[in-house]
Amino acid sequence: MTPAHGGVSRSTVRLVRAIPWTTISLVAILTVALATGTLAHPPSPELLKNAGFSLEQVRAGDVWQLFTANYIVDHPNAMLSSLVLVAVMVGAYEYRYGVRWTVVVWFAGTLAATLIAVPIWHVAVVAFDGTPVSAVATAEVGSSAACWCAAGAWLGWPSVWYGRVRVLAALAIGALVTLLIVHHTFTDLEHLVAFGTGALFFGALHLRTQPRVRDVGWDTAGIGYVLSALLGLLVISLAFIAADGWLFPAQIAGGSALVGISLPMLLRDRRLQIALVLAVSLLVSLTQLNVWIALVAGAAVACLWVDHRQVGRIGRAGHPGAGLSEEPQPAPNGRRGTAEVRR
Repeated sequence: MTPAHGGVSRSTVRLVRAIPWTTISLVAILTVALATGTLAHPPSPELLKNAGFSLEQVRAGDVWQLFTANYIVDHPNAMLSSLVLVAVMVGAYEYRYGVRWTVVVWFAGTLAATLIAVPIWHVAVVAFDGTPVSAVATAEVGSSAACWCAAGAWLGWPSVWYGRVRVLAALAIGALVTLLIVHHTFTDLEHLVAFGTGALFFGALHLRTQPRVRDVGWDTAGIGYVLSALLGLLVISLAFIAADGWLFPAQIAGGSALVGISLPMLLRDRRLQIALVLAVSLLVSLTQLNVWIALVAGAAVACLWVDHRQVGRIGRAGHPGAGLSEEPQPAPNGRRGTAEVRR
């Protein structure tokens, strides 16, 4: 008979194996805190400048700082809460949807939250007191935006909220809105936007597969939609920084078009979507050459082109996500069955 403590130990090992990215992130946050001394004192201005992430990093093209900001805690008192948020929110999402989607949410959620919050904050605050948009958000650190994005994605699209899930969603939204009203800081707005990004965007993507199924697989079409939407948000944010004259409304329109076709996944023609991505990227290059635009646009085009070729090869042109079909397919024994979702 297996001892009780042995069973607990095996369960713990299975849990760690099921959420490798969450485990690595927790270890990385503690390691960085020990190496930088942020367990004892807040991060220095130099550390914030060199490893934090904000609109300034988007403008300067400092891509790598997106990958460092999530692992630095902004205050020693926030260390415990940061570890708990990562373990619970990111861990729950990874356990349900797998490591690959978790990596996307961890970084893309942080980027999207910053890019969406900047125009909102600009309209709501900057326009009234004349503060330059470049001064709205200083370099920030912490994984809270990624955690709230993962929480929203775990809850899913609002139409599937029911029972306890609906209660959790109401509590989360109530807490985030209350903090924004009480503190009215850019960080609080970013958290609310991150939660909405997870629920409304990644939740919609997961509806295309099988919600509440462990490890839904790698969808090149879905990743293409994510990257197209991120490109649109980048274009909109950069319009507030550098675009003048006719380029400002043109970039706002182009970025909004990319977001508009990506969030509800409207555009099924991959070649037309690729053309729109390239056209908007070219429009931005008239204002400034930005490494973020080049990287996101290139990755989006690559994913969309791969999906287009996959769809063409299997003769299902126009299907938004080749490889994720749940339509009845011929079973190996010759009878009709239901194709298993690719893992």
